[in-house]
Amino acid sequence: MPLGFLGALLKAMEARDSEGGGCNHAMASRGRRGGVPAREDEQRRDERAEQQAPAPQGPVLPPPPPVDYGVFMQGLVQAMQTQAHTQASLQAQLEAQICLDGAYERCTAGKS
Repeated sequence: MPLGFLGALLKAMEARDSEGGGCNHAMASRGRRGGVPAREDEQRRDERAEQQAPAPQGPVLPPPPPVDYGVFMQGLVQAMQTQAHTQASLQAQLEAQICLDGAYERCTAGKS
């Protein structure tokens, strides 16, 4: 399991300490309550979270079925194409209506 940056740093500090580097562990654990090691602090946090977990209300649902993302993407593309077609059709209708309204106004302008 990879240690990550902090894990590697702590490991290097421990190695230096074992060689007589003189590192004070109180300084290495700065920011932790009472110098509690990280693992113990994480275990306590996990235990508190388990104790404070709210009881589920209502029935417990089964996990959702697996998703076929290929089918999902095909449906999404089809929906987007339909929307684009509908938008183009509505835009054409609006332009035709504006054109007809303008022609009607020109025809009736002198008849009032």
